[in-house]
Amino acid sequence: MTEGNKSRKWISDIIGDQYKEWKNEYIALDAGTGCGKSYFCINVLGDYAQKFGDRILYLTNRSALRNQIYDEVQKKNLGDTIHVTLYQTLQRDLNKGYLSQYDNYDYIVADECH
Repeated sequence: MTEGNKSRKWISDIIGDQYKEWKNEYIALDAGTGCGKSYFCINVLGDYAQKFGDRILYLTNRSALRNQIYDEVQKKNLGDTIHVTLYQTLQRDLNKGYLSQYDNYDYIVADECH
């Protein structure tokens, strides 16, 4: 988007309440940096999941991003709802046969999954 002639569209505004209808689907949020993807996942989907006792697995590709997301989750008191970890940690756990700890998630957010 060029500045001046178009306003920025936030992911939360584009999705609206559609997320409430998501059931066993793959949803891809493809948008540029600063469009509110992480904000949506934590503040909208996270609050919704907490309300219904659902859980979110939030995967990141770098420790710095994991730490940033983790801090935001803690500030919102969503630590029991959103578990933040690295792709590498997930892979290690799966290779070791620790599958059961990943059975109880209602949503999986795969951040930066190029």
